[in-house]
Amino acid sequence: MWFVSATWSASLLPGISQWRPVLPPRPHARHHAPLARTESLLPNPLQTEAIRSDNSAVLVLASPGTGKTRVLRARMAYLLISKGVPSDRILTVAFSQHAVSQLRTRVGAFTDTKGMWLGTFHSICARMVRQHHELLDLPRGFTVLPEGEQRKIVRELVAREQRRRPYALPGGYERDAAVLQTLLLWKEKGLRPAEAPDPQDGSLVALARAVYPEYQRALRARDALDYPDLTLGALRLFQRHPHVLRAYRAQFDHILCDELQVRG
Repeated sequence: MWFVSATWSASLLPGISQWRPVLPPRPHARHHAPLARTESLLPNPLQTEAIRSDNSAVLVLASPGTGKTRVLRARMAYLLISKGVPSDRILTVAFSQHAVSQLRTRVGAFTDTKGMWLGTFHSICARMVRQHHELLDLPRGFTVLPEGEQRKIVRELVAREQRRRPYALPGGYERDAAVLQTLLLWKEKGLRPAEAPDPQDGSLVALARAVYPEYQRALRARDALDYPDLTLGALRLFQRHPHVLRAYRAQFDHILCDELQVRG
């Protein structure tokens, strides 16, 4: 396996804290020789070590613009072509859909990537959650609610809560957007409605806490999830159903992750 992010994906790889970085961190690129110039045709020795490493886990640390994604693309091609790894034994996760498209296009120019699990964190989680929807008590045809629909739900719930209990807060788009962002932050931290802060002081946090249970019920009524639900759903799938986690661990020989994100 290769390098991977925390949260749900850490569940796939026990001993993540023991990973040895094969490339040193470079906090100030102008004071260090760059990992690779984008115009360079050949990888440098450190890049080559990462691309061809046989270690079970490799963590690449380097400054922006030094060639990390290029190394990942080369690693994908190396595994598929030189090592003969079947494409369905590789899981590759990127941070944006643009990065996914670039990886698929550029690696696909050299070899067949059909069957590879390649996507963003959210799309990979959505695939896992949909595949095991019944274990999470979700409909197979659930939809992922776009941000505009999320804001509409929050606006209606906030207006209803304001009629029930006045809050000394300015109204309008900014308030509703702040409530939604608070809800999504809590969900990303794994906080359920009953676990969210409850100051009961008329603050924005208190307002968000009051509408949180209703927001979840509104999603359920629409057979919908938001983006934090996708990552949390995959994480809870692994936690509650160890046999699913074991199956995914057995399925993937290599997990590659572009743009590791660690959130507190």
